[in-house]
Amino acid sequence: MPKKLHRRSAVFRKKKVTFTRVLIGLLVVVGCAGVLAGGYFTAKFSVEGWPWGDSSPSDVSTPPESTASEPSDTPSSSDPSSIPPQPEPQTGGLKAFYAPLSLLRDEAALGAQLDAAGAAGLNAVGFDLKDADGNLYYRSATELAAQSKAAAADALTLEQLRSAVDFMREKGFTALPRLYAFRDHVGAGELPTAKITVNGMSWYDGNPSNGGKRWLNPYAPDAHRYLIDMAAELKNLGVTGLMLDGVQFPEQESQADYGSSSLTSLGRGQVLQKFVTDLSAAFGDGQVILSMPGLAGFGEDTEVFGGNPLTFGEAVAAPVLLPSALGNRLSVGENTVTDPAAHPYEAVQLAMSQLSLRVQLMEETARPAIMPWLQAYDYTAQQVRDQIRGVTEVSGDQAAYILYHPQGTYDFSSLS
Repeated sequence: MPKKLHRRSAVFRKKKVTFTRVLIGLLVVVGCAGVLAGGYFTAKFSVEGWPWGDSSPSDVSTPPESTASEPSDTPSSSDPSSIPPQPEPQTGGLKAFYAPLSLLRDEAALGAQLDAAGAAGLNAVGFDLKDADGNLYYRSATELAAQSKAAAADALTLEQLRSAVDFMREKGFTALPRLYAFRDHVGAGELPTAKITVNGMSWYDGNPSNGGKRWLNPYAPDAHRYLIDMAAELKNLGVTGLMLDGVQFPEQESQADYGSSSLTSLGRGQVLQKFVTDLSAAFGDGQVILSMPGLAGFGEDTEVFGGNPLTFGEAVAAPVLLPSALGNRLSVGENTVTDPAAHPYEAVQLAMSQLSLRVQLMEETARPAIMPWLQAYDYTAQQVRDQIRGVTEVSGDQAAYILYHPQGTYDFSSLS
């Protein structure tokens, strides 16, 4: 936290300061600020792909290099003053791993996994309850969830989900279910007042025959209510941490019609910020964790967010920092990591340093904690530990992270 500067009136009374000295002092300050901005905040960063569901390393392509913009203390089109003060982050020390939903259906296997993870110092579990296609993996009792017909055939009942959450808590673990937000092919097909349209019909982000998907409409109040009602329901089931992903607009929007509503007067960043803020309020004293591409956290390629998603009012930001998805080169100022996949410690440490600097420029009451996604597949145990070290060196005793392996296969004994 930056130290506050206190003026000492006695000192100012004793010294006579000439206009020339004042001018020189101002020039020095401005010059130093320019050096700091140029040295620390000119970054090249590459991230593509979301580390979720059944994705594999082959699903993550290498994007071209891009140069991140310089951070500012008001980095998005959203109004920072509208973000409610966040409680002191309780995720300092939240060390999670991603688990496939099949693990939750097998209490014996889940117990063994939690015991092994606990021995390695982990204390939280991330898992999908609404995936990137909109499939629901629990049988929500909310009105719009029933209307969406999105529950998978093997979706957990409410009692099964509550039992799994309770079991995790008894083992000393925090359950972190994830809801994918507005990209929602399944639910949008059944929720006419919540979807993006074209000529009154469902809009797709590409040719349906080539895999184009429907989307929920970020400007539709019913799209917000669909997700917010589920967040409140999960809170009532004992969930204290909730991950959001896909809080964004589509990348291509040809012919997309967002309609007219009470929300359409807001800018894109503002409406997404309102969604996160309203959902956080419905989630009560629980913490909302917002996943995002690492690139977006740097203020680069933020068009789909309408601003930097670090500023949306989430308690915790979870940037994707999988080294294999960081492209061929990562540069911040004069520091460069060539081939981040081959240098996981250096890549994660440099990325975390830049994100930490970005957060420090925000209003103190609006700063999210940083909990990055780290890569636990295609790496040796040492390389996984190296990524964790990169986070810890930047965040200290507030270090938090989530290990990701698409199949949920971990060698926890090698991490302890």
